[in-house]
Amino acid sequence: MLRVRPVVNTGHAAAWAELLLAIGLAGLPHGTSGERCFAAGSGRVLLRTAPSFAIELGFEVRDLDKFAQWTRSDGTEVLLRTTDAGPIGHITADDRLEFTATPVNAGVTAGSGLQSTPGSLGVLAVWNTSDVPGSAQTLRNIGAIQSPGGPGALDAHFRAKHGGYVDLRPAAATRVDLELGIDGDAGHLAARLEAAGLWPRFATGTHGRTLLVAHPDGGDLRVAERHHHAQSPAPRE
Repeated sequence: MLRVRPVVNTGHAAAWAELLLAIGLAGLPHGTSGERCFAAGSGRVLLRTAPSFAIELGFEVRDLDKFAQWTRSDGTEVLLRTTDAGPIGHITADDRLEFTATPVNAGVTAGSGLQSTPGSLGVLAVWNTSDVPGSAQTLRNIGAIQSPGGPGALDAHFRAKHGGYVDLRPAAATRVDLELGIDGDAGHLAARLEAAGLWPRFATGTHGRTLLVAHPDGGDLRVAERHHHAQSPAPRE
């Protein structure tokens, strides 16, 4: 089991929560103080109260010990640690990006009733990297599934079997960004956000049309119109 769950570290967690709810994510129960989890039709986002803004790559797994065993056997080291919030697996990619895998909370349902239907939202972690092939191998080693094709010849696109997506994009500096994907036209979402007083705007670029919504830390949360790539059988349960 693998699900994409990036972490938004922010000093404006309440405002971020309002934004994610307005876009259409569902708030989930979360047992750790200072954290709150939100579910899309595919993937999740974790908000964490922190003094400075940063996006981290993160995943949920069912059995952390099995995840570590499989990932190590495929060639990527996993360091298991115990924190105040519970056990985590820590991975360092070849481009030095550090990210975590966390056991899924058994008390939280897989999608909180949300389904991946046309018009639904998916969580997309954008991994900007100077080493797309090496980062792609790391994702394959943790059990993510590479999708064929895509809008950019140098990009690589992955999905997790139990929800969420990761795009690798070439960049001089390693960084993780959070985006959301919407299946089909985002016009209805734009109208709903305007009615809520959020005033989104559309932009068109290399990766298609994107709805931009100002977020509480001074940037834009991108909601991209996407047609998710064909799925292939997952190698792991």
